[in-house]
Amino acid sequence: MKKMLSLFAATVFAFAAYAEDAVFKPFDMTVGDFFVNPIGYDLKDLAFSWKLPLERNGVRQTAYQIVVADSEEALERNPVWNSKKVENSRSVKILYNGKPLDSRKKMYWRVRVWDENDNVSEWSDVSTFETGLLSNSDWSAKWITSPQEPRIIAKMPRIGNHKETVEQKGLPPIYLRKNIGVKEEVVSARLYVASRGIFQFYINGQKVGNDYWGTGWTDYKIRIQANTYDVTKMLVEDDTNTLSAVIANGWYAGQNCWGHCWKDMYGIVPELLAQLEITYKNGKREIFPTDVSWKSGFGGTTFADIYAGEEFDANKEPADWKLPQFDDSKWDGVLVKDLEKVPSIDPRRNTPVVAETYLYPLSVKQIGEGAFIFDFGQNMVGVPRISIPSSPGRKIKIRYAEMLNPDGTMYTENYRAARSEDYYTCSGMGVEEWQPAFTFHGFRYVELSGFPANVKPSLDWIRGVVLHTEMPFIGSFVCSSQKINQLQSCIQWGQRGNFLSVPTDCPQRDERLGWTGDAQVFAPTAAFNMDVSAFFSKWMQDVRDAQLSNGLVPIFAPKMGDNSESPAWSDAVAVIPWEMYLAYGDEKILRDNYEAIKKWVEYQKSTSKELIRPALGFGDWLQPNSKNGRAGDTPKDLIGTAYFIRSADIVSKAAKVLGYREDSEKYSNLASDIRNAFMKKFVKEDNTVEGDCQTAYLLPLAFDIIPESRSQKVFEKLLKTIERNNWHLSTGFVGTPLINEVLTRFGRTDIAYRLLNNETYPSWLYPINQGATTMWERWNSYSHETGFGDVTMNSFNHYAYGAIGQWMYKNIAGLWYDENNPGYKNIIFAPKLGGGLTFANATHLTPYGMASSGWRISDGVMEWSITIPANATGTIVFPTKRTDTIRLNGHRVESKKFADAGGWPALENMPSGKYQILLRYEQN
Repeated sequence: MKKMLSLFAATVFAFAAYAEDAVFKPFDMTVGDFFVNPIGYDLKDLAFSWKLPLERNGVRQTAYQIVVADSEEALERNPVWNSKKVENSRSVKILYNGKPLDSRKKMYWRVRVWDENDNVSEWSDVSTFETGLLSNSDWSAKWITSPQEPRIIAKMPRIGNHKETVEQKGLPPIYLRKNIGVKEEVVSARLYVASRGIFQFYINGQKVGNDYWGTGWTDYKIRIQANTYDVTKMLVEDDTNTLSAVIANGWYAGQNCWGHCWKDMYGIVPELLAQLEITYKNGKREIFPTDVSWKSGFGGTTFADIYAGEEFDANKEPADWKLPQFDDSKWDGVLVKDLEKVPSIDPRRNTPVVAETYLYPLSVKQIGEGAFIFDFGQNMVGVPRISIPSSPGRKIKIRYAEMLNPDGTMYTENYRAARSEDYYTCSGMGVEEWQPAFTFHGFRYVELSGFPANVKPSLDWIRGVVLHTEMPFIGSFVCSSQKINQLQSCIQWGQRGNFLSVPTDCPQRDERLGWTGDAQVFAPTAAFNMDVSAFFSKWMQDVRDAQLSNGLVPIFAPKMGDNSESPAWSDAVAVIPWEMYLAYGDEKILRDNYEAIKKWVEYQKSTSKELIRPALGFGDWLQPNSKNGRAGDTPKDLIGTAYFIRSADIVSKAAKVLGYREDSEKYSNLASDIRNAFMKKFVKEDNTVEGDCQTAYLLPLAFDIIPESRSQKVFEKLLKTIERNNWHLSTGFVGTPLINEVLTRFGRTDIAYRLLNNETYPSWLYPINQGATTMWERWNSYSHETGFGDVTMNSFNHYAYGAIGQWMYKNIAGLWYDENNPGYKNIIFAPKLGGGLTFANATHLTPYGMASSGWRISDGVMEWSITIPANATGTIVFPTKRTDTIRLNGHRVESKKFADAGGWPALENMPSGKYQILLRYEQN
């Protein structure tokens, strides 16, 4: 014990020594949805955020001053907006209160703060932000595409019914180019691009931007995102610079379906809208828009489709077509369309799809003559980059699979109608490199075939290019159980792969849609692992665009022609904004979605009978061992009514946050009335809930529907359902995210740990024992004993069950937000020891800075390290009732300082800093 105290003292001393040399000034400056020096992003309701250095314990802000100007020099003497000194501790999402900003406006800003001793900091480093084109009227460009008539370009299985064949009408990816003259010295150049489809843009042969493609999926009939690029350094002062682009179907044209085939949902051929705006040193401005002067043609990319893959013939790729010297005299002109008032061309709301991570195969084996299967050891989303021995005309077929059949061949039946194949035709001798540019696949295994019989494979023939929306990882979790650590890896890889422009349900089969139910149950876990603030800000706009005028919210967004609703799925319109508010502390997402949430609640009210929802939707989807098939055993009207309460509660709480007092009271009363109706309809006098299954009890307990006087007895009924299921969960998509949290809330963390540690079916660790590297759609999508599950619904990358992450971070590591102080302004540190774990650690980069909670137990002693970021506070809940054993940074804590937190001692409003704790622990 003395040795540990000496170690803690040394740590505190080192921290103090660091503080003496630290410079106190704000850092990590961001605007909007935590964008760093953004160019052309959506900055509506512009807000500023920053962090403070944790130079000593107790650092907090008491006031701030923000200065914004249109040049760095003007910050000092002629700012556009000077907040003056504002006495406020908030450093996240401070609203701009200057004059409205015009399109193309680059602004500079900095901030300084006053600390708890009224000492003023140094000014932050200067940061910038730049508006894009804010209105369709700012565009002088026109839509352009190939003038050729659409034709049959492929025959493939019909999405939604792979036994049928459909002829896909359209055009191959379209090559576009134009030479321009740049005769003066350029001081600034901006390229604005929007597309119906997906594109890659080039200047003088060099790809523009770090995005893999632009601009992402929206409802193209309503709005289209536009990218803005700083291309100043890409232009040369010369007579000729070449602008070029390839545009492909993406989500706009071709098949894009679920259950049915909505062929050509938005259009038949893709289109491009772009304008380059140059400012010269002499002050002159020049605009080069897409117009009738552009040329169009076709090239090596002969086919590209989201579901069917990509085909490239190197013999057909025009040499140097992206460079000035290329002769395009035999190319076609372009078909030109005026820019309409609708759809709206908006600055992009979220970051783009990028390729930041690469995987390399672990092994390769021959599967047939000239055919080889490469194993990457990790289920991923993206494309391969191949570097292969070539000969003229050699056609290489590339296939993908998440799993292998028992005979070692590719298991692709679960892809259903998604062909998911690429083809590359070589043009010469030697080694040729290529990677698909306008598709994506979900896979662990890649099969290359088409080689001569005598060719020996090499691991360096291929690498995996991982694609996902650009979102930094901000959370981590590790513990003493390697299987739980693998579960965390599965959670993060599932999120990484499925958060691709929209939150897809799965990335590999003939679906890949923005399913609302998966996203809403996973949202808290998602916000811990990655910065998803901008991602969900954009996608919630898609949800609002999908909402019908009567308030109904469809089951996926962007909407795909299906106006079905389902409880838990449609309720994403309410749940996700609320969860993002709690995670990031930003009222904007509540303001943006408030009317949509109200419309959804009012729709439910108008279509309910005596406040009981009709029995519709997916139920507790894919509940194992259900008597009622995929929909599960929980009555659908019970699920609907429980979520009706959940959404009404959220409207009431959101209204209170936004200052709408009358609405808050109105919807609080509505929620109360629905609770009464729920109790009357679904809860019997002996406290049995209709359905008498796990999810039937979990919903009313999790959503505070059961009166406190009866909740314990209802909880005991839940325990009986778990016991008769041999202490295993029996929950689907709706109940699984709730079960461990409810168990812990009612004091049975021991059972929650038992469920988490279960290794037999159904459980979280069962797939781990079968080799899972991502979350699966089913608990038994595959087993060593019985093989593959139902092929019609058997994704091996389906993140919804990864919602358990929320419980792990909050209750194992003990790091979570305080709902009464959202955005981690106050952090709850409350680990629940148990499950045989001997250590756990979590970190989370909160809006205020890095928070951490890491503990280790040995010989009855718990060693616990906590970091509370500057300008935040913490509530520390100790897992012992022996307060005399607690040491905080080497010191006893007076008993009178402890508050009660559900029967456990707690220290509230702990100031920022690093804390080392020793105690004699008790199992929760």
